[in-house]
Amino acid sequence: MLQELLNLGLVHIGSDDSRFEKMQAAANALRKRFEESPELMITATLIALDEDVDEDEPFFELVEGLVINEWKTLRNTHVNRPRELLRSIAISALTAAADEDPERSAIVWNTAASRLIHDQTSLGKASGLLSQRFQEAFSSAESEALRRAGMRAVTTKKKHRKSKPSSAQEGLSISGAINDGDILQDVARAAGPQYPQGQPLDDPNPQWGSNPSQPQWSVAFTPRMAEALVKAVNLGTSRLADSIGSELAIHMAAIEARVHRQLVHIESLQSKLSESEAAGHMRLDVLWWSQARYSPSQKTAYSTLPTATAALAAVADLTVMVPALAPASITHVLGETIAACTRSERMSLTQHLKNLSEARPLGLEGVLRTAHSNEVRVPLLEVVAEVAKGSTSSNDDLRSRTGVDPELMLNPAELAMWLFRELQARRIAEGVT
Repeated sequence: MLQELLNLGLVHIGSDDSRFEKMQAAANALRKRFEESPELMITATLIALDEDVDEDEPFFELVEGLVINEWKTLRNTHVNRPRELLRSIAISALTAAADEDPERSAIVWNTAASRLIHDQTSLGKASGLLSQRFQEAFSSAESEALRRAGMRAVTTKKKHRKSKPSSAQEGLSISGAINDGDILQDVARAAGPQYPQGQPLDDPNPQWGSNPSQPQWSVAFTPRMAEALVKAVNLGTSRLADSIGSELAIHMAAIEARVHRQLVHIESLQSKLSESEAAGHMRLDVLWWSQARYSPSQKTAYSTLPTATAALAAVADLTVMVPALAPASITHVLGETIAACTRSERMSLTQHLKNLSEARPLGLEGVLRTAHSNEVRVPLLEVVAEVAKGSTSSNDDLRSRTGVDPELMLNPAELAMWLFRELQARRIAEGVT
């Protein structure tokens, strides 16, 4: 991404390749900061959307510090803060972070969407490239949101292969057999002085004679033969025990592995069923809410509230019902609901804020808390939340802090959808599920 931005001529770093490597290292360091603090991605997206952001923006100071760690002579090369260089590094880190995770893609898209829709951006030379990356972020986020909401089946092609049976499936193979070689020496020793082939023996029957029926031979033969038979039985029994033990160990390991696989499969099914049940409840709750058009927080119908108040209350009410990563259709349900119960009259953003200050919603402090940051560029939601709490905002303040034209004409539905997207981005950045 950084190379593509340089190719567009956003930054001129000369022919020194080491400078590009230093910028890339700084971009990687910033991407890691996004992993640690995802809320920084909201600010980075706002910076990416506006090439005219003031160079005193605190986010630029953060990025510059990361660059100086790699490029000690940065300020010798650039007397003033190199805004476009720092913005390029921020864009590179932002797109890399978004590519890694659909939730981070959702942070980027939900922050950028309404500004793109209502032409409240200044993308500069990177317009085409950034527009493409924002669409990619939307596709990644939407695909995952639909999956979690159970609104799109995930299909995979499975190859049917004949599985090779394991040793456990081939049946037990147990043996304790002995052969004549195992006891031949002992039998020969009991019978006479040597093997049938003439080889000598240790401790043979000393009573061997021409008449093997004589009592002395029988007396000597009996204990030796008994010893040979006992040895044969014990040897066979020992081999049988070893064989059984080995086979049982193999089969137990196979059974344990199979049980583990089945447990993992069961846990996966339970997780999917739980997700499906939660998604079903969410869809039902949203449908009921959109048809009832009643504000649980304000305890009245949205149609009885001033339009800006109704829009903000609806945003807060819907947020409680849906996960942070919600499909785009949820945003449009919000818009249709507000359009159905308020006048679709378009008015300037300044007028919406004035109306909101005159009829502030109650009980939304938890949802609409402000960040109290020292950032120059903030989401529109930040200013709206401040007004909802009693603060005032001038046109100049609105323009400088949000980068949005105070005279932008919006109907209540469009205002609600804008604020909802930004609130969803903040929820994901804060780790809300």
